Amino acid sequence: MVFAMGQTILFALLGPATREMGFAEWQVGVIISTSAVVFVAISALWGRIADRWGRRNTIVTGLLGYSVSTFLFAWLLSLGIEGTLVAGTAFAALIAARVAYSLTTSGIQPAAVALMADLTSSEDRSAGVAAVGAAFGLGTVLGPALAFAVVGFGLLMPLWLAAGAALVIAGLAARFVKDPPRREDEDSTSADAKPDLRALAPFLLLGLGTFIAIAAIQQTMAFYIQDFTGADALETARLAGNAFVVLALASLAVQGGVVQRLKPSPVKMLSFGFPIAAAGIAIMALAPTYWIIVVGFGVMGAGFGLVQPGISAIVSLATGAQAQGNAAGYVQAAMAGGFVIGPLAGTLIYPLTPAAPLWLALACCLVCYAVFLWVARARAGSGQPSPSSGVSEAAK
Repeated sequence: MVFAMGQTILFALLGPATREMGFAEWQVGVIISTSAVVFVAISALWGRIADRWGRRNTIVTGLLGYSVSTFLFAWLLSLGIEGTLVAGTAFAALIAARVAYSLTTSGIQPAAVALMADLTSSEDRSAGVAAVGAAFGLGTVLGPALAFAVVGFGLLMPLWLAAGAALVIAGLAARFVKDPPRREDEDSTSADAKPDLRALAPFLLLGLGTFIAIAAIQQTMAFYIQDFTGADALETARLAGNAFVVLALASLAVQGGVVQRLKPSPVKMLSFGFPIAAAGIAIMALAPTYWIIVVGFGVMGAGFGLVQPGISAIVSLATGAQAQGNAAGYVQAAMAGGFVIGPLAGTLIYPLTPAAPLWLALACCLVCYAVFLWVARARAGSGQPSPSSGVSEAAK
């Protein structure tokens, strides 16, 4: 939850903060994409570490790294806004701070997903993984809400508070989180020390495409709202925060409510999630007013609230109990790959027209949906075993 808080605070504040420093949009994309390259490279390693070193140790280490690197990033932003750091130096320093962030925090989510996999049976896996997503969704609600509440005390105040919160939660996790004993469920064997990447590759590609769409929108939305409304930096932070709160609330309602109650299969989550997300993106691209943009954010959040845990659950169900962290690390690497491509692509095409990143995201979402249906039908038609019980249902 605290990890997600800082992420959404950053998305809401980085655009207006860097414009105060005189950065171009593409420089923001480079900062995020460079960090994401490191995140991709290190995620699978952190997943393996979580399997060997333990879930709690990995989570605590990640939260400590998150706190320190976020303090550093906020401090560098403050120096840049004040003019103490010249633009070129500030640009390089911010990249370095985000690389430090990626090196230390990449194990948080794989370890959390693996911990949930340790605690759930195959029947409850989708709901369990969605609960992790719901915690992430709660953080994405609290992050913009925190930004909205305290940004009046300073543009960077929300980042300082998020870094402090991570330090507190790291201490609580070290004290109270315990690694459960690893157990084998009916879909896993202890011999499955490594995930079958050939079987999982299509779903990892879906994770990549999905997060290209998400990242392209998240990293340009503050620019889009500022240019759409003509607001100043502080007002833009508030307006962008509102939009991210609505997105997160919709995702949280789906993951923490609908999925927990109905426990749909991962296939059904993906079958419904992609079209809903695409509809939300189209609403945003065609919106005549700011509040219609916010509505589109909510629809998109509901769709991606199904897609993200659906992908994670399929991969988890295909993986033995001894390699859950490793598999979750590959999922995170695939999704983080979207943050290599999405922010850079979105910020590069933004000058063409402010809606260009939205059209890019819509295209990615529709392609992912088509690939998902094609893979499901191909597996059903060939009788090939699927990575998740019920995958062949999509062919219907």
